[in-house]
Amino acid sequence: MLEAFNTAALDKFKISRKKLTGIISIAGFIGSATFATYCGFNYILDLVDSYVANYVIATLGLVEVITISYIYGTEKLREDANQYSDFKVGKWWDYLLKYFTPILLGITVISNFVSGIMKMFGMDSVTLLSNVVFGWGTVVLMIGVAIVFCKRPWQVEIE
Repeated sequence: MLEAFNTAALDKFKISRKKLTGIISIAGFIGSATFATYCGFNYILDLVDSYVANYVIATLGLVEVITISYIYGTEKLREDANQYSDFKVGKWWDYLLKYFTPILLGITVISNFVSGIMKMFGMDSVTLLSNVVFGWGTVVLMIGVAIVFCKRPWQVEIE
């Protein structure tokens, strides 16, 4: 799993493999050490997992299906799938990807967001603080790191 990230990061940043692996390993150790305690495993891990699943993954799924459907095109994707698949998908698949899935994921993302905000109004101060730090903090950190990585120019020429 580390090698997939390493390969992309080595192309993006001018850094040695040894140094990059060390940085990632140390960051992974610190991050996972947070979950090694009783509180970390039973509370913080649940918070991080909940926020990442409900907000980050669901939103990325929505963005991905819209991007694939409207930029790449569902017809080209269907042709590619039919060329290499054991079973063929019909024109109905285009409509599911283009309309049904974005509507369903959109409703899910919006309802998760509204529900998450509404729940925060009934929390005591410690629970609210932990949700802000470990929940929303994780979401903001992930978005921030993605933006920083995206803005950095590639160090290796991409063909």
